[in-house]
Amino acid sequence: MAYLAEHPAIHVEWLPPCAPDINPEEFCHGNVKTRMKNAMLMNREEIRNMANNGFARLRHRPDLILSFIHHAGLSVKQLW
Repeated sequence: MAYLAEHPAIHVEWLPPCAPDINPEEFCHGNVKTRMKNAMLMNREEIRNMANNGFARLRHRPDLILSFIHHAGLSVKQLW
């Protein structure tokens, strides 16, 4: 909250915590989990690394992030 107070140009749209159909974050998590579904991971470190790599991949795919936002019925002016 302090960060947001220091940066008034940032507008935050609070999302409902228990409404996966209208929360684009759930689509991001689902995308990463789908790619991990058939992986043969041996320990927590491998699981963590694969999840981190999945979210890093999404950071390089603004088209996917935008599709998750639009699918949730939201719109944005600019991602970053």
